[in-house]
Amino acid sequence: MFSIYDQRFRDILLLMLGFFGAIWFFYDLKNHHPLDTLELYHSSDEVIEKADSIFLSLQYQPVNLKKRARVSSKSDLIDHLQHTYGRSEFLTSHKSSEEQRLPLFHWAIDEFSVTEGEIENAFTMSLSKKGELISFTVSDELIENQTPFNRGMVRFGFFKGRELTKAMEDSIITELVNFQHFRTDEASAFEGLLKRLANEGETMNDFLWRALEQYVSNTYWGRFSFSRDSVLYNDNGSYRYATAFMTSRDTLMGVVPKIEVQILPAGVLKSFSVDMEEGVKRPNTFSSTKSNIHFGLALFFTVWLLVSFYLRIKARAVDTRPALVVAIITGFLIPLFMLLAYIKEFAIGFETEQISQLINQMFVFGVGGALTATCFFVITAVSDSVTRQYWPEKLSTWDLVRRGMFKNKPIGWAIARSISIGAVLAGSFVFFLNFFPELYIRGNVGFQEGNYALPTMANIIVTLLLGLAVVLIFFMILGNQVYAMTSKKWAIPLLSGFLLGFIDPIPVSMDPYQVEFFLNFTLGFLVGVFYINFDFLTTALGFFIFLNFLSTSNGWLVSGSPDAGIFYGFIITLGVLSVVALYFLLVGDEQDQLPEYVPEYIEDLAKEQRVKQELDIARVVQRTFLPNTTPDLSDFDSAAVCYPAQETGGDYYDIICIDDNHAAIAIGDVSGKGIKAAFYMTFAKGVIHSLCSIFPSPKSMLFRVNKLFNQHATRGTFISMIYGVLDFNKRTFTYIRAGHNPLLYKKANGEVSWLQPKGVAIGMVKDEVFNKVMDEETIELAKGDTLILYTDGITEAQNESEQFYGEDRLLNLLKRENAGSAAELRKLIIEDVRTFIGNARQYDDMTLVVLRA
Repeated sequence: MFSIYDQRFRDILLLMLGFFGAIWFFYDLKNHHPLDTLELYHSSDEVIEKADSIFLSLQYQPVNLKKRARVSSKSDLIDHLQHTYGRSEFLTSHKSSEEQRLPLFHWAIDEFSVTEGEIENAFTMSLSKKGELISFTVSDELIENQTPFNRGMVRFGFFKGRELTKAMEDSIITELVNFQHFRTDEASAFEGLLKRLANEGETMNDFLWRALEQYVSNTYWGRFSFSRDSVLYNDNGSYRYATAFMTSRDTLMGVVPKIEVQILPAGVLKSFSVDMEEGVKRPNTFSSTKSNIHFGLALFFTVWLLVSFYLRIKARAVDTRPALVVAIITGFLIPLFMLLAYIKEFAIGFETEQISQLINQMFVFGVGGALTATCFFVITAVSDSVTRQYWPEKLSTWDLVRRGMFKNKPIGWAIARSISIGAVLAGSFVFFLNFFPELYIRGNVGFQEGNYALPTMANIIVTLLLGLAVVLIFFMILGNQVYAMTSKKWAIPLLSGFLLGFIDPIPVSMDPYQVEFFLNFTLGFLVGVFYINFDFLTTALGFFIFLNFLSTSNGWLVSGSPDAGIFYGFIITLGVLSVVALYFLLVGDEQDQLPEYVPEYIEDLAKEQRVKQELDIARVVQRTFLPNTTPDLSDFDSAAVCYPAQETGGDYYDIICIDDNHAAIAIGDVSGKGIKAAFYMTFAKGVIHSLCSIFPSPKSMLFRVNKLFNQHATRGTFISMIYGVLDFNKRTFTYIRAGHNPLLYKKANGEVSWLQPKGVAIGMVKDEVFNKVMDEETIELAKGDTLILYTDGITEAQNESEQFYGEDRLLNLLKRENAGSAAELRKLIIEDVRTFIGNARQYDDMTLVVLRA
């Protein structure tokens, strides 16, 4: 009872910690995240409309291609500033000044077409959060097709806004466009025009600088002060243009923006870009070294996993059904995830060409899904097998889920604990950031809305597969293996801390790497502690929720965030899980009301173990039915042996002392092998022992055996047998051969012959026919004469080349043998057969009886 109250106390404590962890996460993360400096005033549709307006104001004609707008960042510059000044000073600096601030985050807009899977941009544009132009470039093809000009900029740049007649303006613009597009080679005529119309003393550069500064003043950079650097005149073979360079007089946190503007002679802006990253160096993140080590570890783990999977499959210690279910689910999720990214990337519509491209791409999706399904099948199968072998308690709630038993209190507590674990991990992540002031969140914090068609679904797929893979590999496979080897539970948090620190599966990129490692190690250690105290399902679901806390943070850190829907989806998911957990806790079954789950492979192994034990008992019992030693026979030496091919066999031999002057000798072979043959062998033995003293004639004896066997045996079963009676006084052996292998008779002078009187196997025919076809014969045995009785397991033994030992080989062996006793001859024959077989498997029972006078 105390343990139950103790568990409930820990559960309530965990729920409280989860509550405070969630509050701390939402309160403190903004003090560490660079996205807190961003505030969006427009939606993506509004930004696209603004971009269209700017495009038209630059005197380009609309091209009506697909458009997209995404929030992007100057990630290298953000990292550089945080690395140089620290994340606190960086965040403070970029929150203080509203008028003059580096555009570290911006809207990236492009108008594009898709041809054969390739994106061709008509123009690209960057706008500030308020819709001001930051950069712009247009494709060469569009300029060549449109031959643009800007009447207002020509008037302002060349004539300082002076009023001209419409005819003169048109004439000048025509001259400029012809010069711009190589429609005239008379550059001197153009220069003369400039001198005639411009103020005295001014040059072409003056006209260009005036136009360029007018352009700059209407952009985001109009709030900065720039100095003129230089102008270059270029052409690309299709049109002429000028390139001008300007440098900002204002310096922000050591950053000096530099502008490069390209303008056409007819006053149209070709491109406008700003370099803010001169001298910016990426901190040493050991990315290449880390990638190589990751690859090596992944390769080593893959090989080890495949070997382990093979060995466990071979040992039939794998429950493939749940692994197959997980594989099928992941096999569908990955192609769906790839499809969502593909649709967003290429803005797939219903045009015939795009549909055909999508159909071709589906093959790639299918391959990706198949590979992922295979990986998760192997990982799930091995993790389930390892955990069930070393720590089966970790699968308790998972076993309930896989059987569809959801409405119970263990599942309710698992969900409630997992929500708290996810919140505790999220709060701990932010809390630990305060202890690492040199650590910063990297600037490549893109929004998922710009990457996937259904970002909420894409986020769930990624975090679900990532969380499942981490818990399966880190804890259920590697963690449980370490626990089995060391018997120390605390080894699991250390291992998970190292793996989480080094592999870094957390969806928040940070630098420097060394400091990030310690933070991730701490989180991994904490997850390992939760795994020790709770089960697999609770830990996996908790880690999934933790990943969602981080991956959806962009949705609430930024006002007007495109990822707000993803965050709201996560909050709704948490709410649904909480309601489900509460419902299961209120109306669900108690733990002691639920049946224990035993996987099929464990039941099969238990059955096989029972069968094996029973076969071992049957083998021991059957061996007791065979003589341990041959009895002492007056003036005769005997030896016998039986080697079953399986645990039990159908071969039989016996030497029965009937009285002081007679002994019955029998050897038989029941059709078939194994248990069935052993049962009939036991039946035959019992009948012979019961009747041998009543019916002294071998023929009359086997007649009764055949009659009883026909009454009780199943059709198609028979026994081949040699049964005879040895008379010590007369030194005779009277025998009958019931369809068995012939006897070998070796006289004292070395002559060897076969003895095979007519006969049919027991159980083959009815009584009258049996009597008619059976011949009973008697031979006299002189001193030194030998009889060899054997079953077909001797002569039909096969070697590795599938050749039979054969009767001729046995005959030749007997011709040249000079054994001094029956036991020596028995050993000689068995050794010769085994030498012939070599490493081949024994296919049939081998039985041998040697009788020497």
